[in-house]
Amino acid sequence: MPELFLMSKYFRSVAVGGLFLFAFGACSAVVKRQPSPELRATVVSVAANYLRQISVGNLKNLNTLVLWADYLPNAKPDLTKQGYISAIQQLQHRWRVQDHPLLGLDIVSVEIEGEDAEVTLQKAKVADAEQIIVKLAWNGSGWLVVDDSLFGKGKQIEQWLAGGTRAG
Repeated sequence: MPELFLMSKYFRSVAVGGLFLFAFGACSAVVKRQPSPELRATVVSVAANYLRQISVGNLKNLNTLVLWADYLPNAKPDLTKQGYISAIQQLQHRWRVQDHPLLGLDIVSVEIEGEDAEVTLQKAKVADAEQIIVKLAWNGSGWLVVDDSLFGKGKQIEQWLAGGTRAG
């Protein structure tokens, strides 16, 4: 009988330990972890750099910031890489620096979930300015742009080039 007592004690220890690990794992899965300030700063920095490179027309740097395989399918159906480049070239010297819609932006929100991030920005001191959204994905070595409201679904740059809306 002493073996049975020891076995039941051993079983209880294993069962309690297993239950603890299960409960801890379940709670960890339910509790949404907040991204670190460093991660948020990195994502905002990449989004701001992307917008800055568009504003100055630096196509070489843009190629290192955009994940084209994901970006083009997310953009409007008829957007090609050549169309993207053409639109950026048309934006050159269109506005004074202080009026440029992609410069002097405030952060509205930063959302990070797993390997996806979304940064929403808006022209500072312009309450009714359109929000600019930049979506990023982690590719294993860095954050890359996979969608935005400029060339993507919002088509803001197309509207700016057509003169349909004011830029800021």
